This record gives sequence, C-alpha cells and structure tokens, in this order.
Amino acid sequence: MPRTEAQLKYWLKNRKILNEKSKIYNRKNKEKFKKLTQKRRKENPDVYADIRLRSVYGITLEQYNKILKKQNYVCKICHKTTKDISCKPSRNDKRLHVDHNHATGKIRGLLCRRCNCVLGFVKDNVYLLKQTIKYLNKYERL
Repeated sequence: MPRTEAQLKYWLKNRKILNEKSKIYNRKNKEKFKKLTQKRRKENPDVYADIRLRSVYGITLEQYNKILKKQNYVCKICHKTTKDISCKPSRNDKRLHVDHNHATGKIRGLLCRRCNCVLGFVKDNVYLLKQTIKYLNKYERL
C-alpha cells in the first residue's frame, strides 16, 4: 500500500496493473503468502476479527464487544463461556459466535459454538425445536 503522496498517485494511476501483478505473485507464491497471512492473523487477531465482523455482519469489533459485555460474557442460550464448553477439545474457540436472522440480517446475540450449531442444524426452525423438546421430555425418564 502506498505510503507517500507520490506513491499514492502512482498507485491510483496504475492500480489495475499493480493489482493484477499482485494476484499473479500471490498465485506463484501461494505457500509463502499463506504462511505470511497466518502469521499476520496470529499477531493481529483483533484486526482480522474486526475485518470479518464488518464484512459478514456489518458490525465492528467494538460493537461486538459491547454486545458481549451486555450478555455478561456468556452464551445467550446456555449462559456458559467459551472456556466452559467446547464441541471439540482440540478446537480453540476464543470468541462467541454472532447469531443472526438469515432473512433480515439482524443480530440476535452471541452464542457458543454448540448452541450456534444447534440452531444451524435445525435451520432456525422453531417447530422442529419444539418437537425435539417433546421427544426429549417423552424419553427423559428412561
């Protein structure tokens, strides 16, 4: 990325060519680029979290943290932290997942991986969840 005004002018004038050259370089150096990206993500997790939150959910990391604080740093469904529960012991889930209405895009809250997976598996189908609860209650005494 350009650092001086002259570099910025050059980059704006030639950005199509420069971007194409960058793509070609990245394709040729895929492994090197992959390692560099992984290193940057590890060194700057908040930067990459902010980029993902903005692009996928339209919120900043600051807004995410406000929601997290409002929820007392726990999953909105099971009220556990990511340290308390994990689907896979080897998985390193450091953040709660953003749950949102897929039709409207509106954020409902932050969930642990397990609760987020449950909603994903039933595709937010309330009827299916009610039927699942009936099923569990029916066989709870066995």
